[in-house]
Amino acid sequence: MMPIILAIFISFLFYYFSEKKKREKKETLLVKAEKDFLISQINPHFLFNTLNNIYTLSLASDNKSPKAIMQLSKMLDYSLYGSKKEKVSLKEEIQYINNFIGLFKLKDDNIKSVSFNFSKANNTLKIAPMLLIPFIENAFKHGNIEDTKSGYITIMLKTKLDNKVLFTVKNSYRTKKSVDNSSGIGINNVKRRLELLYFNKHTLSIEESQNEYLIYLTLEI
Repeated sequence: MMPIILAIFISFLFYYFSEKKKREKKETLLVKAEKDFLISQINPHFLFNTLNNIYTLSLASDNKSPKAIMQLSKMLDYSLYGSKKEKVSLKEEIQYINNFIGLFKLKDDNIKSVSFNFSKANNTLKIAPMLLIPFIENAFKHGNIEDTKSGYITIMLKTKLDNKVLFTVKNSYRTKKSVDNSSGIGINNVKRRLELLYFNKHTLSIEESQNEYLIYLTLEI
């Protein structure tokens, strides 16, 4: 009887671990599928806003249009191919953000009160791609940056101890309103990505006053 019992026990263990491995593989695939879907949601949203800006320039017969198209080309290259990577350098994210800001400012020469400080960031550190830009998109989309007297957007990115990223976005707006009203895009999107990619390794604080919105994000990488 003992060999039979032992054989049954071994068979049970084999079945248990085999099923556990299948479940873990399925969960991994589901998480990857959701992560890829969340990234893919960013691109059409960004593309729509950017093409609107270039369209405005072309209507005005502005000679900035070729430069805008070149910047868009670089950004699309990063969003299409860079987003396929598990991790990218902060240098790549910074370049993308700079291109985004530059492209938006081409629309209006009067937009001056936009600052992006990354002088204290370690460019070689790796993070998930397209993780920071939704916060900046929302600042431009819902802020009142066209108000050259009181509108502003302040962005800061720095690193500490070679494993921590600190990121803040502060923007003004005229009236109290929701920063992201597009279901599944923007802030809600990036919150879910943070849960998937940096579970228990991030903090996200969103503060809203009467005429200012502040995002404060920390990441352990």
